[in-house]
Amino acid sequence: MLSLLVRSVLVDEVVTHLRPSGSVALVSGAAGLGKSTLAQAVTAGLESAGHRVIRGRASESETRIRFAALHQTLRPLLAAAGTLIERQRQALEHAFALADTTGTPDPLTLRVACLTLLSQAAATGPVTVVLDDAHWADAESLGVLEFGARRIQGEPFSMLFLGRSSGPLSSLERCAGLVRELEPLDETTAGLLLDAQPARPTGAHRTRVLLQSAGNPLALVELANRRTGAEGHDGSVPERLARSFGAPVESLSAPARHALLVAAALDTPEIDGPALGLSDLQEAIDADLLVGPPQRLAFRHPTLRSVVYHAAPPEERRRAHTFLVSYLAGRPERVLTHLAAAAVAPDAAARDALHAVGVTLESRGRHGAAATAYTLAAGLAPDPADAADLLLRAAGRAAAESATDRALDHAREARRHRDDDTTNAAVALFEAEELTRAGKPARAAHLLVDALGRWSSVPGSLLTELGDLTATVVAHVGDPALEAAARRVWGTVRPPAANPAGTLVDRSLELPGTSSGLTPELLSPELTTDGPVVSLAALAARLDETALARRLLDTATDRARLAGGPPARQARVLALSAWARIDQGLWDDALEAVHAGEALVEEHPDPMLFAAISSAHAYIAASRAASRENARHFAADALRAVDPHEARVYATRARHALGVAALVAGDHPSAASILAELAGPASHPRESVYALADLAEAFARTGSAPEGRRILEATRQRYAGPVSPRLNALLEHARARLASASTAESHYRAALADPGGVAWPYERARTHLAYARWLRAQGRDALPQLELALPAFGATGAKMWLATAQDEIRDAGGVVTPAAYDALATLTPAERAVVLLVGEGLSNRAIADRLYLSPRTVESHLYHAYPKVGVRTRAELLKLLA
Repeated sequence: MLSLLVRSVLVDEVVTHLRPSGSVALVSGAAGLGKSTLAQAVTAGLESAGHRVIRGRASESETRIRFAALHQTLRPLLAAAGTLIERQRQALEHAFALADTTGTPDPLTLRVACLTLLSQAAATGPVTVVLDDAHWADAESLGVLEFGARRIQGEPFSMLFLGRSSGPLSSLERCAGLVRELEPLDETTAGLLLDAQPARPTGAHRTRVLLQSAGNPLALVELANRRTGAEGHDGSVPERLARSFGAPVESLSAPARHALLVAAALDTPEIDGPALGLSDLQEAIDADLLVGPPQRLAFRHPTLRSVVYHAAPPEERRRAHTFLVSYLAGRPERVLTHLAAAAVAPDAAARDALHAVGVTLESRGRHGAAATAYTLAAGLAPDPADAADLLLRAAGRAAAESATDRALDHAREARRHRDDDTTNAAVALFEAEELTRAGKPARAAHLLVDALGRWSSVPGSLLTELGDLTATVVAHVGDPALEAAARRVWGTVRPPAANPAGTLVDRSLELPGTSSGLTPELLSPELTTDGPVVSLAALAARLDETALARRLLDTATDRARLAGGPPARQARVLALSAWARIDQGLWDDALEAVHAGEALVEEHPDPMLFAAISSAHAYIAASRAASRENARHFAADALRAVDPHEARVYATRARHALGVAALVAGDHPSAASILAELAGPASHPRESVYALADLAEAFARTGSAPEGRRILEATRQRYAGPVSPRLNALLEHARARLASASTAESHYRAALADPGGVAWPYERARTHLAYARWLRAQGRDALPQLELALPAFGATGAKMWLATAQDEIRDAGGVVTPAAYDALATLTPAERAVVLLVGEGLSNRAIADRLYLSPRTVESHLYHAYPKVGVRTRAELLKLLA
C-alpha cells in the first residue's frame, strides 16, 4: 500500500497510539500530502487489531450546515439512538433533522448523547472514530466531537482527526495526545515512491517529476503517470496537479463532463449515482475519476473534485447548481448554496426563493442556516433597502445563535446598503453585545447610552432591546455616574406605550417613579413565560429575590432543553443559576451548573460568562476549604478573562473569593488586606457589601476592629441602592463582629431578626456561629445557636466552618452526632454530586443525563465514593443518606 511505503513509521505510531481506548490523535498537512491514504492505512491497522472503525469525511459545501459532519460520522450508530434516554434521543433527532422539531438542540444534552452513543457502541469491543478532511467540518460538529475528545479518558473509544493545518483544528491540538503534521517527502523517499509506480519514469522525465512534485506524494504519482503536461516548469504544485487531473476530464464527452460537474457541485463524501439519475457518470467511472459502488461513488481524490468544479466555465457551474436545486428540493439547508450559485445578481426570483428558505429554517429554529439564507438573498436583491432589511434579519438570526461577530458583520454590511437610524442603532446593539462578550461592559455601556440618545426614533422593539442590554451592562460595571447617565437617557427616549419589557428596563435602571420591588406587571406571563425571563431573573437576583430568581432560571433552563437556545444564553442562565444556588446553600447544585457552564464556554468562548462561572467556582472552592491554590486559580481565571476595571461585578466576586480563601486558611492578615480593597473605587459598590461579614471577621481576628469599622461604613456609603433584608442582615452581622461587647448582641439579634433570612442558609449559619462564639465568651449558653448553624455547614460542604461549629459544641458541653454530611465531606465535588442524586433515587443513566456525563463516568465516581463513605453497595449508600 502506498502509505505503508512512504509513511509506515507514522502509520505504526498512530495505530499504536489509538489502539488503547481513550486516545485522541490529530494529523494535519497540506493538500496532497497523503492524509486520506494515511487514514486508510490506519483504518486497516486498527481493524486488524480488532477495532471497529467509524469513519466520516467532512465536505466543503457542508461547512455551513450545522451538524453535517457529525451526521456523516455517526450515521452508522444512529440505529442505536433508541436506546438513549428520551431527552438525549430527542437532541440527536433534533440536530440531524430526523424529527419534526423546532428550536436548537440543547448543546450539552446533544454532546452527552453522542458521548453515550459512542460508549455504548464500544461496549462489545474497541471503537475508533476517524474524521477525514476535518478542516471542512462545520463548527457545531467540531464542537460536539471536541467535547468527546476532552472527556475521552476512561471511555472505551478513540478518535483520529485528519485535515489541513488551519484555525478550526487548533483547538483539537489541546486534547490530542498525539499531534503530527505531514511534511513533504524527502528526496530519497520520493524516489522510492516514484520507482514503485506502474510506469516507472526514467531519465529527464524522472528528474522533472521529482522537481515539480516538491515532495508532494499526490503530485508525484499524478505527474509520473501522465507525461502530458509534465514538461513545463511553471506553476505551483496545485496548478500542476490541476493540469494533470484535468487531462482525463477534458477527454470525456460533454454529457459526461456535465454529470461529473454536477457530482462535484454536490460536494458530498459519497454520491448516489442512481438517485442523481445521471447515466453519463459511467464514463467518468470508466476513466477512474469516480470510484466505489454506484450508490456510494466518490472522487478518486478530494483534490480532483475541486479541479473539476473550478475548471468549468461559470455558466456550466450555474447549470449544474440549477439541476441540484431540483434534486435537493425539500432539503432547505442543502439547497441554500445551490440556489445562490445558480443565480446572477440581481435576481428577484432567486432572492424570493432564498428568503422563503430562510423563513422555513427560522421557523424550525435553524437560526444559523436562516442567517445564511437571508445573507445570500441580500446578495441577489435588486433593491438596496431590501438588501439592508435582509441583512438585519440575518444579523438577528446570527445573534440568536450567539454568533455576535457574524451578527455585527451582517449589520455593518446592511449599513453599507442603507445608512439610517434603524440600521445604525442595530449596528450599535451588536457592537455592544460583542464588547460585552469580550469582557468590556463599560465600553459597551457608553456606546449604548450614546446610541439611545442619537437614534431614539427607531422602532419600539429595537429601542427596548437597546434599553435591556444597557441595563444589563450597567449593572455589571457598577459605576454610579454611568448608571445615572443611562437612567437619564432612558427616561427621555423610552417608548411611550407601556409594556412589560419596557417596564423591566425601567425597574432595572431604577427609573424615578418606578416601584422598588417586582410588581405584578413584571411577574406577568408575558415576561415569566414568553418574554426576557433571563433579564427578569437577573433583576430578581440583584434585588435578593433569590428563590424567585432560581424559579425563573429553572423555567429558562427547561425551555432551553425543550426548544433549544443559543449557547451564550444557556451559559448566562447557568452562571446566574450557579450564583442563585450558592446563595441558597445548594453548593453541589451550583457546582453542577458551574461545570455545565464551563463546558459551554469552552466550546463557545465568552470571556464575560467565563468570568461569571469562574468566580462562582472560586467562591465555592474557597468556602469549602478546598485547596487554596484551586480557589486562587479559579479567581485568577475570572480576573484574566475580563478587564477588571470594566466588569467590576465579577472582579469583585473573584477578589471576595480570594479573601475567603485566606480567611478559611487562617491567614487573617492576608484576608483583611484583600477584602479591604473591596472598599476602593475599583470594586463594584453593591457586590462589595456582600463581602462585609467576611471583612469584619478578618479585621476582628487581627485585632483591628476600628479600622474594620471605618472600611465597613465607607463601603456602605459607596452603595447608594436599596438595602434588601439580606444585605441588612449581612451589614448587622459585620457590625456585630466589630462592635464593643456592650453593643454586639443588638447587632446579632438584628441580623437574625428576619425569619426570611433562612432563604440564605450559609450566611445565616455564619451569623449563628459568630453569635454563639460571642455568647460563649460572655459565659452564656451557646448551644442553641450552634445547633442552628451545623446543618447548613454540613449541607454546603463548608468543612472548616463545620469543624469549627462541632468543636464549639463539644467545648460547650454538647454532643456531636455523626451525620451523612460528615462522610460526604470526604468526597470530591463530582463524587458528592453523583452520590446525592443516588439519594434522590435516580438511576445511573438518569444521573448521567442530569450531570452531562456518560453512564460509565457515573459508575467510576460511585466506585471511588463507596469506600470513602464506608459502604459497599447502593442499598447501604441509600441507607446512609436516609
